[in-house]
Amino acid sequence: MNLRFVLRCLIVVSIIISSVFLYMYSATEIPAPAQNQDKLQLSSEQRTIRDADRTVIEKYEKEAEQGDAKAQFNLGLVYCNGMGGVPQNNDRGVSWLMKAAEQGFSLAQSELGFRYSEGLCVPQSDENAAMWHRKAAEQGVVTSQFELGKMYGKGLGVPQSDENALMWFKKAAAQEDYVIQVQLGDLYSAGEGVPQSDRESAMWYEKSAEQGYDVAQFMIGNRYRTGRGVPQSDEKALMWFKKAAEQGNLMAQFNLGTMYSKGLGVPQNNTEAAIWIEKAAEQGLAEAQSGLGTLYLTGRGVPQSDEKAVAWYMKAAEQGYAVAQSNLGTLYLKGQGVPQDDKKAVAWFKKAAEQGVAPAQFNLGLMYESGLGLPRNLVTAYACYFLAAQAGYADATTAYQETEKSLTRTQLRQAQRLIAAWKPGASIPD
Repeated sequence: MNLRFVLRCLIVVSIIISSVFLYMYSATEIPAPAQNQDKLQLSSEQRTIRDADRTVIEKYEKEAEQGDAKAQFNLGLVYCNGMGGVPQNNDRGVSWLMKAAEQGFSLAQSELGFRYSEGLCVPQSDENAAMWHRKAAEQGVVTSQFELGKMYGKGLGVPQSDENALMWFKKAAAQEDYVIQVQLGDLYSAGEGVPQSDRESAMWYEKSAEQGYDVAQFMIGNRYRTGRGVPQSDEKALMWFKKAAEQGNLMAQFNLGTMYSKGLGVPQNNTEAAIWIEKAAEQGLAEAQSGLGTLYLTGRGVPQSDEKAVAWYMKAAEQGYAVAQSNLGTLYLKGQGVPQDDKKAVAWFKKAAEQGVAPAQFNLGLMYESGLGLPRNLVTAYACYFLAAQAGYADATTAYQETEKSLTRTQLRQAQRLIAAWKPGASIPD
């Protein structure tokens, strides 16, 4: 029987159905949309200076010279950030921010707190950061209240004090700021500056979600899905994912599609699953692109198309998503949706295997053992099989045991050194 035919029959089982996995990130891993990042430091009035022309900036300069604190603050931001066509000038920018802050302008005080904390345009100084954040916090600036709480929790620039941290967190939370509520949820989740509490964490996520914040809706959806800090409820998870998804939150779109795919909290519906997964895929989410590839490959919720499956797997694989890389390797080996190419199959299996994907490690072992797409190498084949077996891939145990029978003692020791030295992300030698 033809060896390549046998090998492809073995590898065909290794397509990984990636659309079944749900996102379970913490909010700290999710970047807030741009408008919410702005909210952390600038009011909507100050954000208008981004588009300011020279006439507006000249107005700021005139008013700032006359001692107007708001104009001094705006002018400081213009120079620090190089806005409105003005070249960036850190010294001048900080000088104007300082003038405004010394007049008691709270937003300037908060801005200086952030800049000293990060060392932006000024020497990094936790002590100065805490001083300016305190001045702004005492005037009710919610972001500075929250930052000061974090500084007390970690003992940065102030004596460590969980009591003071919690006091400032509560002051910030009392202002019903939806971004701060999510961040407070993160702190309770991690137990940073506050006692660790999944229940408190979920409560703050839900408070923010009820204000319509899509990141919080996604987070509380995850909590209801897993039952962490709240009673487990697929129906409530679905509700929150849908609210976030309808606002364009790509992680929620993917999770919503996955729940439709698996029939969690809703009747199973492949068509709806494909609609939502495709929305996330079109926004560039690698997991969704890979999941959509699988839907096209299997014809679930979309017309079956090997070519579209390859196209979506490729988008995900080029972002480094290992599941898609492994699946691409399988399709190149089989010549399904692409011209058959053993070398490309090896290249994609190798990328996925080096990230620790067990089916890819197993398939790469088969390629090394058979000499398809690269020179035959039983030492590396054994190492790949062994790594796949360690990761729980059932067929790999028999494979490495059988391969061991063909190795000399020297080769076996060499393979064992490869296995001992390998870590996820490290290359697998040819």
